[in-house]
Amino acid sequence: MKKIIDILMSCIAVLMIVSSTLLADHDSGGNNDGGSDPDPVVPRVLVDVKIATEGAYPPWNLKDESGKLIGFEIDLANLLCDYMKYFNCTIVE
Repeated sequence: MKKIIDILMSCIAVLMIVSSTLLADHDSGGNNDGGSDPDPVVPRVLVDVKIATEGAYPPWNLKDESGKLIGFEIDLANLLCDYMKYFNCTIVE
């Protein structure tokens, strides 16, 4: 029984390594033909993303005196959008 479990665990480990290797370069936006002459990197397609919030749940989201949305969720959304360079993020009410 222990031998069967060891074989099964080995198969699962190999499957995880193979799948992570295949998925590691998914949508890299570049040329991965392995040639020695690197081509210019092709940019990914920009995507428009709208993030909706009410501005009614302080400190998560609220409006300041000027009517601008502020709060933890707004800061987090802006941070994530800055990190994901290929998204045009808009925060709406």
